Amino acid sequence: MGIREIWNGWQRNLICMWLSQLLVNTGFSSAFSFIPLYLGEEKFHLADTAARGYYTSRFFFFGMLAYAIFTPIWGALSDRWGVKLMLYRGSFVTALIYPLMGIASDVHWLIFLRFMTGALSGTTIAAQMLLVKTTPNERQGYALGVLGTAIWGGTLIGDVLGGLVVYRFGYTATFMLCGMLFFISGLFVVFARDSEKAVPTASSRKSGGRLANLRSVFIPAVVLMLALFLLCGIAQRFYLPYTSLMIERQVDSTKTAAYWTGIIGALAAATGMISGVLLGWLSDKFPEWKLTTPMQFLSALMLFSASGATTLFGFAFCHAANSFALGGLYSVFQKVISNLVERTKRGTVMGCATTMYNVGYMLSTMISGWIVTRGGLTAVYRTAAALMVMLALASMVIIRSARRMRSVAAAN
Repeated sequence: MGIREIWNGWQRNLICMWLSQLLVNTGFSSAFSFIPLYLGEEKFHLADTAARGYYTSRFFFFGMLAYAIFTPIWGALSDRWGVKLMLYRGSFVTALIYPLMGIASDVHWLIFLRFMTGALSGTTIAAQMLLVKTTPNERQGYALGVLGTAIWGGTLIGDVLGGLVVYRFGYTATFMLCGMLFFISGLFVVFARDSEKAVPTASSRKSGGRLANLRSVFIPAVVLMLALFLLCGIAQRFYLPYTSLMIERQVDSTKTAAYWTGIIGALAAATGMISGVLLGWLSDKFPEWKLTTPMQFLSALMLFSASGATTLFGFAFCHAANSFALGGLYSVFQKVISNLVERTKRGTVMGCATTMYNVGYMLSTMISGWIVTRGGLTAVYRTAAALMVMLALASMVIIRSARRMRSVAAAN
């Protein structure tokens, strides 16, 4: 296949979205991986670990709250007006807000800005929506897996770059870098081809028509998968806000912790990249639950091991292995749920799936924030391991059931 055929085919959007999301996730990780350490700055007056853990959970909670509220709205609008408009909003508008976090002098102001970026961003889910709308069904697992390498690759670069920037120039510089990279990412969106738009008919404008349209989207199989996304958000994100604090336990200063957070985060991102491509490719060939369940059990084992790690090397190994286990799971779940409905309704479904995932994330921050103030970081990681075991069992049952229900519906 020549360059012209690739550029005129579905691969064009994959290339544009890959480059855009590489920059987005580089910018995001360069700043957000260090939030618990940033809260230790003198201007925030949060000296002890428990206080930083509490406000870290609130920071991520309100970001996910905004994301959960607005993502279904943006998803529905993408079905009607196209995905590129949503990508422009998420790239260019938030590029102006992220730098303000670097000059915030009050923790509540910082949390408010996180709420605003959560409401207005969402470029990653928009990029995924564009791919599932414009990629052949038999190549969607591959496309989402490749896009996942940009997400993990951006995380890798961002962790290293952010750690170095914090070490040399301070936290404010990382937020400035984040805004700049978001702006540049929007330029790659210009070259992408937009998705097919849903054209409302006269019957669909009526209340009865709209109700019927909702019923055609939220079929029982989709509802089951939405429940799985909720559980996934709780289990997969439960421990994540506290990674840098776990690293801080192994080193001698906050500044050194920021450096090693970047290095260890980059190692984890590298294993996540490998997992994303591998699981994405395999999900086009094998039943999805046969891939997700073993990986989730591996994640549970690594989280439990990380909770008792006594050296920086031991924690780094467990963290990287856990990222390999989880790296491609979300893309596999997205492939399953998007293939349950027709193309013009996939933006709505994926928007709702993202909302359910982030509602789970919100619940996890609330629960983990309570646990970290009472049982410490070890209790958070061990609870995450138990949740991952429950998710493994649930995903095996739900994915099989959703596929079977869809097959029966198609036969009838």
